[in-house]
Amino acid sequence: LFKAAVPKREHEALVSLDKEHVICNHIKWAEKDKAYVLRLYEAEKTACNLTLEFPDFVKRVEAVNMLEENGSALKLRDGKVALAMKAFEIKTIKAYL
Repeated sequence: LFKAAVPKREHEALVSLDKEHVICNHIKWAEKDKAYVLRLYEAEKTACNLTLEFPDFVKRVEAVNMLEENGSALKLRDGKVALAMKAFEIKTIKAYL
């Protein structure tokens, strides 16, 4: 639906994570907004502080519920977002284009 809005750049990820034990197991287009949704989970029973790095076409990032509602703004600075994860926690993140 919004494929034309995402610049075609070879080998650029939609997100990168700095912790190997946090898994991004789902990426999809948002149901209602010009955005994509990530589902993350912590896989090793280890709480951590995680940094997500987004490409420059991402303008705003929110933590949302699994229905992509009730967004809570996350601070996006230089394409990076800091996020605290609890052991085995699942988080849903929405990245706006």
